Amino acid sequence: MGKVSILLPYSGDLSIDQTLQSALKQTYANKEIIVLDMTSSNTLLDGLNDNLKQVRHWHVKQRTVAGALNKGLNVANGEYVTFLFPSNRYDRDKVMQQMSYMLKHHAKLSYTPYFEVNSDKHIEGPFGKRLGQKQLAVALRQSCPIQLDTVMIHKQTLLKRGGFNPTLHAAFDYECWARIIPHIHFYYHNAPLTFINSTLTMNLKQRRDAEYRKVKAWYDQKLVRYILRMSR
Repeated sequence: MGKVSILLPYSGDLSIDQTLQSALKQTYANKEIIVLDMTSSNTLLDGLNDNLKQVRHWHVKQRTVAGALNKGLNVANGEYVTFLFPSNRYDRDKVMQQMSYMLKHHAKLSYTPYFEVNSDKHIEGPFGKRLGQKQLAVALRQSCPIQLDTVMIHKQTLLKRGGFNPTLHAAFDYECWARIIPHIHFYYHNAPLTFINSTLTMNLKQRRDAEYRKVKAWYDQKLVRYILRMSR
């Protein structure tokens, strides 16, 4: 099966120890882990000493996570990519299961449900549900129903569609899905394989509100036209 690149952006705000370990322990053998270090120090690099043979470390100059992920897409050797953010983690079989699903269905993109881990370390969920292509477009007119950490996508397909918008700080994934949905089928693998820090999610939602409104204004009419085409 094809190589998968796990892209892990790091801005220095949160520890990535558990996150990195969940990537290292993936049962899928044909993988690479790329840490996109947005800090200006060598603190993270020094901490990776024991894992440097298994991890590619890149200092990136980009000022947004979206820009760092674009750098990761351009240096990745994998045919497919996944995304893993600090404080979140994967089930050990996440990449294996999702890669098998992608190949079985000849999919270029898939996403999954997920669990949330609250401040007391209690696991809640799973959250998320299967949406048809039209239903997903309707949902995107209101919010972002897809957690980026659950996504696996064919790298060249994402690059061909422009990657992520580096001018956005928080809603870059939402903008990407709204932009590419007329061109790519979104497959849903109904297996919760990702654990999301829900405290961080709530904080992030507060910061995303303004950018969400901006993205909605950009894409609402385009999504409406796409929905109407799907209805014919």
